Amino acid sequence: MLTPWLIALLGLAYVGVLFVVAHLGDRMAAEGRGLAARPWVYSLSLAVYCTSWAFYGTGGQSARLGWWLPPTYVGTILLFLFGAPFLDKMIRLGRKQKITSIADFLAARYGRDPRVAVLVTIVAVCGLTPYIALQLKAIDISFIAVAGLDGGTDLGNRVLADTALYVAIALAVFAILFGTRHADATEHHPGMMLALAFESVVKLAAFLAMGAFITFGLFDGPADLAARVASDPQVRALRDATRPAGHYLALTVLGVLAIFCLPRQFHVAVVENSGPRDLRVARWLFPLYLVAISVFVLPVANAGLAMFGAAAPDPDLFVLNLPLASGQPALALLTFIGGLSAATGMVIVACIALSTMICNEIAMPALLHLFPALRRRKDLTGLLLRVRRVAIVLLLAAAYFYYRSIAYAGALAEIGEIAMAAVALFGPLVFAALYWKRANSAGALIGLACGFAVWLYTLIVPVLATTGYLDTALVEEGPFGLTWLRPTGLFGIDGVNVLAHGLAASLLATTMGLFAGSIATHRTLVDRLQAAAFVDAADAGQLERAGARAGALTLRELHALVAQFVGRHRTEAHFAQFRGESDPVGGALARRASAAQLESTQRLLGSVIGAASARRVIDAAASGKELVLEDVVTIVDSASRALEFNRDLLQATMENVSQGISVVDADLRLVAWNRRYHELFDYPVELLYIGKPIEEVLEYNAARGTLGVGEAAQLVARRMGHLRRGTDYVYQRVGLDGTVLEIRGNRMPGGGFVTSYTDVTGYKRTEAALEQRVGERTRALSAMNEELVAAKSAAERANLGKTRFLAAASHDVLQPLNAAGLFAGALLQKLDRPEQKALVGDIEQCLLAAEGVLTDLLDISKLDAGVVQAQLADTPVQELLSALEAEFALTARGRGLELRVRPSRAIVRSDVRLLRRVLQNFVANAVRYTLRGGVLVGCRRRGNLLRIEVRDTGPGIAADQLGRIFEEFYRVPAAQAGAASTGKGFGLGLAIVDRIARRLGHRLGVHSVPGRGSVFAVEVPLGAASVPAARPARRLRAPGSLAGVRALVIDNDAAVLRAMVVLLESWQCEVRAAASELELPRFADWCPDVLIADFHLDGGVTGIAIAAMVRADTGVEVPLVVLTADAADATRDAVEAAGGAYLRKPVRPLALHSVLRRVVIRGDDQGSRDSASVS
Repeated sequence: MLTPWLIALLGLAYVGVLFVVAHLGDRMAAEGRGLAARPWVYSLSLAVYCTSWAFYGTGGQSARLGWWLPPTYVGTILLFLFGAPFLDKMIRLGRKQKITSIADFLAARYGRDPRVAVLVTIVAVCGLTPYIALQLKAIDISFIAVAGLDGGTDLGNRVLADTALYVAIALAVFAILFGTRHADATEHHPGMMLALAFESVVKLAAFLAMGAFITFGLFDGPADLAARVASDPQVRALRDATRPAGHYLALTVLGVLAIFCLPRQFHVAVVENSGPRDLRVARWLFPLYLVAISVFVLPVANAGLAMFGAAAPDPDLFVLNLPLASGQPALALLTFIGGLSAATGMVIVACIALSTMICNEIAMPALLHLFPALRRRKDLTGLLLRVRRVAIVLLLAAAYFYYRSIAYAGALAEIGEIAMAAVALFGPLVFAALYWKRANSAGALIGLACGFAVWLYTLIVPVLATTGYLDTALVEEGPFGLTWLRPTGLFGIDGVNVLAHGLAASLLATTMGLFAGSIATHRTLVDRLQAAAFVDAADAGQLERAGARAGALTLRELHALVAQFVGRHRTEAHFAQFRGESDPVGGALARRASAAQLESTQRLLGSVIGAASARRVIDAAASGKELVLEDVVTIVDSASRALEFNRDLLQATMENVSQGISVVDADLRLVAWNRRYHELFDYPVELLYIGKPIEEVLEYNAARGTLGVGEAAQLVARRMGHLRRGTDYVYQRVGLDGTVLEIRGNRMPGGGFVTSYTDVTGYKRTEAALEQRVGERTRALSAMNEELVAAKSAAERANLGKTRFLAAASHDVLQPLNAAGLFAGALLQKLDRPEQKALVGDIEQCLLAAEGVLTDLLDISKLDAGVVQAQLADTPVQELLSALEAEFALTARGRGLELRVRPSRAIVRSDVRLLRRVLQNFVANAVRYTLRGGVLVGCRRRGNLLRIEVRDTGPGIAADQLGRIFEEFYRVPAAQAGAASTGKGFGLGLAIVDRIARRLGHRLGVHSVPGRGSVFAVEVPLGAASVPAARPARRLRAPGSLAGVRALVIDNDAAVLRAMVVLLESWQCEVRAAASELELPRFADWCPDVLIADFHLDGGVTGIAIAAMVRADTGVEVPLVVLTADAADATRDAVEAAGGAYLRKPVRPLALHSVLRRVVIRGDDQGSRDSASVS
C-alpha cells in the first residue's frame, strides 16, 4: 500500500534528483565538457512544452473528444516542419539583440518602448498564473489518487499533507538556486537545461511504460480497445456531444503560437539557444518526441472508458486509476513521478522567465524611478537577483492561491487552453515584428490592450461565473441584457466552442488594433530603425541570394562603387582586409567578389545609407541595371534617417557620459558640448551656443580664475596655442573649490579638437591617502629591517663567539686527554695480564669517546657558524681511497673484518678534506657496527657524477629510522644496531656528514636492509680528466716493528711529552724529547728518523719552524708528524705545505703507529700527505 507520506517523500526526493542533475550540468559546463551533446539537451529541453496537461489533460481530452494526437501538438509539429525560417530568424535576432525574454523581444522591435514591455509582462503574468496553478493542481490530484485520499478534504484538514504547497516551495528553491545565479539574463543555464532534458526523458519513459502496460497488458492492443469503445453507445454519445465546432482548429492554432509565445518556450528556444546546430537537431527530434509521447494517449483514454464507462468521474486521472485498479501500485507511482516531472519542468522555467520579465520591465524601472540614489550605485547585481528571487516566490504563491480558490474544480485541459490563449495574443505582434515594417509601438500597445481585454471578457469572465465569483446571468444574457454581447457569443455567434470563440475574438482584436494603431500613428525614428533591424535581418534565403550575386562584381568595381558613398579613406581601410600578403599591388582587386565580401561591403554601405538602400545599390550594380528615381529617393531618405539617427545617438551618448565634453571645429568655434561640461564650469545659459569662438569661453574662465595662476592673457594665449598647433595635450587643473579636473585634448582628423574634462578629485584624494599609507608602511618596514639586521649581526657574533670558545676550550681539554691516551697506549704495551690489558683498553676507549664528542661538537659549531668554507678542486679519488684503506685496515683486521677498497681512476671535483671526513665517518661506522663479514668501499659512475659507496654486512637499519639518523644526538636503538653498538657513538657523526654534504652541494644516499647490512653513499661531480690520477697505494705489510727508529718529540706540555716518550719506547723506538728549540739535542752525534712535534709551542714558535731548524742542522729532509688540537684549515694547510703529516689530538696510538711506519719504514712522502686528514 502506498502511504501518503511515502509518496510525498518520493516526490520531494525526485525534486532533489533534479537539484543533483542541475548541479552536474553546471559543473560540466564550467569544465568545458558536454558541449557535443548540447543540441540533444536543447531539443529535449523544448519538451518542457509537455506539461502536466500533456500528461493528464490530453488523456481526458481524448476520452471526451476521441483525438489520438492532441491538436496543440499538431500545430507545433507543423511549425517545426514548415516554419523553420521563421524560427531561425527569431532566434538569430534574439542572439544579436541580446534578448532576455518575450517582453524584451517585442519592446526591442517596437521602438524600444518600455510600455510595450510592461504590457507584455502583465499579460504573461495574468495568463501564466493559471497555467502554473494547473501544474500544482495536477500534482495535487495525482497525489490524492495514488494515495487514496478523499479528494474533497479541505485545505485546513490537509495542511500537513498538502503536496502542492510543499512542491511549490521546493520548486521555488530550485528556480532560485539554478535560475537566478547570474544577473545577466542572456547567459545560458546549462544546469537548468540538463535538468529539463532529464525530466523530459523521465516523463516520456513513464508515459510509455504506463501506456504499454495498459494497451498490451490489460487489453489486446489498440484495435481491441477501439472496438470495445465503438460498441459502447454511451461513449459515442459522449464524444458526439462534446465535439463543438472549431475546437480542433483553435487548439491547432494555439499549438502554432504557443511554442514561441509562451515565455518559458521563448526562453528555452531563443535565450538558451547556442547556435544554428541546436535548431537543426530540434527540427526533427522535438516533433518526434511529441509523436512518441502521444502514441498511447488514445489507447489509454479508450481503456479508461472501457473499464470505468462513459460516466467515469475524472478522465484526466485514467493514467493513474487504470494501474491502481489493475493492482499495479508501482506502475501508478512511476506514472505519478512522470506527471510530477512534467509539472516541475514547466513551473521552473516559467518562473525563471516571468521573474526576469517582472524584474527587467517593471520592478527595476520602478525602483530606479522611486529611488534615484540607486542610479549612482556602480553594481546593482545583488538587487537584481533579489528582485528576481522575490518575483519567483510571489508567482508561485499567486499560482497556489489561484489553484485553491478558483481552479480547484476545473478540468486540466480547460485551464491550460485558457492560459495558452492569453499568451497567443503575442503571436500577431511577433509576426508583424519580423515581417511588417509599418508596425510601430503605438499599434503594438493598442492591439495588445484590445486583445487582452477581449481575452478577459470572453474566456476569464465565464470561468469566474462558473466558480461563483460573478453572476451567471452576465454569461447567459449579456451585459444589460444585450445578448449579442454575451462573452460566449459575441455578435450573436453561437454554437462555437468557448475556447475557439474567445481565441478568435481576442486574436482578431489584437490584429485589428495593431494594424489600425500602426497606420493611424506616426512612426518614430527608433521605430523605423528597429523595424529595419528586425525585418531586414538576413535569413538563409537572403544569404543564398548573396551567394548568387557573388562573382558578378570584381573587388575593383565594388571599391569604386562604395567609395562614392563612404569616402576614399574608409573604403581603402575596408578593402585592405581582402588583400593577401602575397598579392601584388592592385592584384587582389582584380578578383571576383565572394559572397562573404559582398555581405561585408553591404554592411559598410548600410552604415551610411541604410541596410535596405545598400542592398538595392549592390543588387543594381551586380545586375547591371540603373537605379530608378524611386530607388534614388529611397536611398536619400534612408541616408537622411541614418544621419539623423547617428546624430541623435551621438548626442544621447554625450549626454550620458560622466565626463564633460566640448568640440571645436577647424576655425576654433564651439560646435558641440554636453550637459556635464556645462555643469563642471557652471556657465551661464547664454554663454554657450553653436559657433561661439572658443577663445571667448577661455577668456571667461580666465577672468574667473579657473584657468590657473598667472596673467589671464598669457593663460588664454597658451591654450589657444595648443589648439592652433593641433597638438594633443593632457594636464590637471585644481579649481577654486579644490576640485581636480583632468583635461585631455585630442585633435580631430579634419581639424578641430575634442576636449574631455574628467573630475578626478576622488581619485587624487585616494592616491594621496594611498601614498601616505605606502610611506608609513615603507618606514615601518625599514625600521623592521634595521632591527632584523641588528638581530642577525648579534646572532652571528654570538655564534662566532661560541665557536671560538669551543675551539679554545677543546684545545685545553684535548691536551690532557691526549696525554692520558698516550699513557694508556704505552701502559697497554707493558702489561701482560689479560684483565689488566682489558682495563687499560676500557680506559683508552673512554678517552677516545670523550675526544670524539669534543671534536664533533667543535665541527658542528664551525659548520653552523659558516666558518668552514669549501675549497673545490679536481682531485684523484684514489688518493682518498688509499688514505681510507691505510687508516682503517688495521682496525678492521683487529675486529676480524675484511676491508676491501676498489681502486678508481676517476677525478672528482670537491673539497678533499671535507669529502675525506664524510668517507671517514661512513667507514668508521661500518667497521664499528659490523660484527662479521666485511666492509667494501667502491665507486660507480652515474652520468656526470661519481657515486662513492661504503657497503657493510652489519645489522642494518629499520626503514622507520632512516629519516632520523642524520639528526644530532640520534642513535639507532641497540636492539636494532646489534651488540656491537653498545656504548659507542654519540649521534653526531652523521649530523656532521649531512652539514658537510649540504655545504659541498653533494647528495647523500642510504639504503639498508635489517639483518643484511647498509649502504651509505655520496654523489660527487666528476672533475677534469687532465688531472693525473694518484698512483694506487701499495698494500701494507703485516704489522711490523718500529724498533730502532730514532724519534725526536717536541711538545711544551710536560705530561704529553712524557706520555709520548713512554709510548714510543714501548714500541722500542730510540726517543729524544724537548720542550722547545732550546732543548734540541746535538745532531752531530744523533740524527732523528722522524720528528714528532706539537704545532703551537711556547713563544709563538710552531712545530713547522722547529722542523725547518732540524732539517737545516742535519741536512736531511727529516719526515715531520705534527700533533695538534688546532682543527683550523689554515693549520692543516701549513702542515701539508711543509710536507708533514697532520694528526688531531688526542691521538690514537694505532693511528700514530700506522703513520710512523709509513713515513719512516717505507719513506712514502706522498702517503704521508694522503693520511693528513686522519682524525
